[in-house]
Amino acid sequence: MELQFGIWSPVCGGWLRVVNHEANLSTQDLVKLAVQADELGYDFYYIPEH
Repeated sequence: MELQFGIWSPVCGGWLRVVNHEANLSTQDLVKLAVQADELGYDFYYIPEH
C-alpha cells in the first residue's frame, strides 16, 4: 500500500476544533487552493459536505 498525502479544504473553520475560526473563502479561492495542491503533488483534496 502506497502512502498518500492530501489536504482538507478550509470550509468549516480551522483544523483545531477548540479554536472558533470561521473561514469565509469564495468558490474561486477554493479552486485556487485545489490547483495549488495538485501542482504541489498532493494525492487528494478533501471537501467536507456537511
